[in-house]
Amino acid sequence: MPDTPIISVVICTHNRAPLLEKAIESVRRQTLNPAAYEIIVVDNASTDGTAELLKNYADDSRIRPLSETVIGLSRARNTGWQKARGTYIGYLDDDAVADEDWLKSALWCFENVTPAPDGLGGLIRLEWETARPDWMTDELSGALGHVDWGPVPRRLVPGEKIVGANCFFSRRRLAELRGFDEQLGRKRRCLLSGEETFLQQRVEAAGG
Repeated sequence: MPDTPIISVVICTHNRAPLLEKAIESVRRQTLNPAAYEIIVVDNASTDGTAELLKNYADDSRIRPLSETVIGLSRARNTGWQKARGTYIGYLDDDAVADEDWLKSALWCFENVTPAPDGLGGLIRLEWETARPDWMTDELSGALGHVDWGPVPRRLVPGEKIVGANCFFSRRRLAELRGFDEQLGRKRRCLLSGEETFLQQRVEAAGG
């Protein structure tokens, strides 16, 4: 394996320490060779126990905590890829849990799909804390982050959008396009989104 990781997983977080721990642990349990990936946790001005939680991982050389004091999800995501060492950047939300084959599947797509993709998106299942409402259809649950384009790797078609909870981009393309638009993305109580969709559109417009 190379000395530098192939994939850099970026988890951006703000005041979600209990959920963050589950996200980190799910990435540590990946079936991909541990030498092939690193985990970058961008603490976006948290005031809870996030800093203390990250100290618990001081002995794991794969985990690199970063601090971004300017509030904003897009800002934190850009900080992550700019400091990443991997060829590919994977984004996982701090309230998400990755399947154990998540990274292995993504790397397979980058290395085997022709022409090579500049971005990937994948399945996102919702974990309900109470019974799912009868009226909540799969179509409506898309507003909550649910994504399912089927089990076979394929090109996205118009109308299918990459969702930030589970996505990958080549670092080369992120650098070329200067990453996420920091005018978009969540900032404290502002829930303005669409930064992933805008980036996807820019990648496609650039030939990706």
